[in-house]
Parts: sequence; structure tokens; C-alpha cells
Amino acid sequence: MERDELIEQRFCHGDCYPMAIALHQALGWPIRTMAAYVAKSSAERHPAHSWVQAPDGRGFDAKGFRSEDEILEDMLATRSQFTIESTIIVTSADDTEYTSMLLHLAGGGPEFELWYRGKLDELVPEATDAITSYLEPRYAPSNYTPGLPSFKVRYQPDGITCGPSALGAVMDLLCDDAPTTQEIAELCGTNSRTGTTDVAMKRGLDALGMAYVHPDPKARNESGFLERKLEEGNVVLLRTLTSGVKHWVTAHGRVGDNYRIGCPVHGDELWSAAKVDAAWVARDRDCMVVPRDPEHHPELRTAARPEMETADLCL
Repeated sequence: MERDELIEQRFCHGDCYPMAIALHQALGWPIRTMAAYVAKSSAERHPAHSWVQAPDGRGFDAKGFRSEDEILEDMLATRSQFTIESTIIVTSADDTEYTSMLLHLAGGGPEFELWYRGKLDELVPEATDAITSYLEPRYAPSNYTPGLPSFKVRYQPDGITCGPSALGAVMDLLCDDAPTTQEIAELCGTNSRTGTTDVAMKRGLDALGMAYVHPDPKARNESGFLERKLEEGNVVLLRTLTSGVKHWVTAHGRVGDNYRIGCPVHGDELWSAAKVDAAWVARDRDCMVVPRDPEHHPELRTAARPEMETADLCL
């Protein structure tokens, strides 16, 4: 069985309860629990599954973001002893309230409570590790912004279009009908001799009508610059030297002390601050700062607008 399947199976079924606690501690979202009668003669409902509820109402667990209807359908399909008629969903505001609810539903005595609390203390750190290593890189729950889509990498189709691919991924944040990577490459003037220089990237940004800031060397070399720009609600296109190759990547969030990096070659990755610094300082920390809120881009030119005719805009 693949590692991804093992993690999902473990933390969506047997150990969903410590995962719910770990997710609440990491994200602050309330915990929701499906509880139902095991049989018609049952006096108390039993917990069947727990997850956390995102601000937009979706559930989030080891399988990522799903509607609560999808979660219930999934759980009922694998727990035939439970019925939809007897199912209720209990909301817990925090992990203390949640643990008390679980213990109440379990109906155990003092010895069981002592054992169960110890078991949770043992498993929650393992669930936290799974969030960092598995859930965060795939679903970016800590980067959730109400009303705004999550960042998705565009993979470069050839060896010279990392810049246009990075621009395309940012465009995908801002609209539903972004130009293709090839169209963006034409706007930038990307070529096999120089690739996509900083001048070419600005040409593409201007042609696309994207609002951006090209910070001067003094500003971008200030301590904490990248962290502040991300906290302010931007994505940052970084001009880097990655594995000895000139390469554009996109910083779009943080996980602890690490940075979420959209790489057009390797996908969505977590880079340590040291790795970011080493790759970025090699290109004088050059970057473009782009707001991720569409309202900051009133002149945005999508594929559907006539202004996007590449014959008119391409240099």
C-alpha cells in the first residue's frame, strides 16, 4: 500500500480523533464529530468520525477538504453498523471540550479516562507530524483565505518557461480564464537564448494587467522582507538559482519556519528558510510582489478579453 493511502487510512479511521485535535491546534477551526447509534437498542450514540470545519463550511480531515455530506457518505459506507437516521453531528469549540465529549460518549470509568487521555497525548504529536509532512504540502489548510482560491502550480512545458508558468499560476489565483502558459511566454518574449529575464517578467506582468511591485535591492534585502510580504496577502515571484539553474519559483505561504514554494518543475514544495535564502541570494534576492486578491488588479486581462490578443501585446 502506498504511503499516501496508509496515512489517509490511519488518520481517517482508527486515529481520526487525535488527528482532529492536532488539526484544531494547528488551525483553530472547530471540531465536528459524527455520532450515531451502533444498534437500535443502544442507549448512547458512539463517535464514528471527527474532522475540523473550515470557515467556508467545508470539512477538513486526512483526505483533504470535502463537504460534510461527502464525509458522512464516506463514513457511513465504511461503517455499516451506523445508520443515517440515528446520525448527529456534534460541534466542539476546542480540544478540551472535544475530549470531554469523546469520554462521555465512550462511557468508560476513571481508569479508561486515564488510559484514553494518555493515548491521545501519545498520538497527537504523530498526527501533527502527518499534518506537516503530508496534509499541509497537499492541501495548504494553513494558507486558507476566505473567498480566495488556493495556489496551484503550473508545470512548465519545456526547459525555458519557468517564468511564464509561474505567472500563469498566479493568474489562476486571480481569474477563471487565464491565458495559457504559451500565450504568456509570447507576451513575455521568452526565448531559448535568455529564457525569461526580470525585464521579460515585467513585460508579461504589464501585458497581463497584473498589479505588482518590483522592490529595490535595499527593500528586498531587509530582514523579514519575504515573511512580511506573505503575511500582507501577497505571492512573491522569486528569481533564484536552483540546483545551479536560473529558475523562477513562487513563494505563496508559510508552514512553521518553512516556506511554501510553487516550483514549475517539482510542484508545491516546502523549503526551509536556509534553502530559500541560498537559492534567492544567488540572484540578488530579485523578486516581484503580487497581491493575491483580485480586487487589487482592476486592469487584469484574461483570455476572454480582446486586450489579450498576443499579436497586439507581444514585443
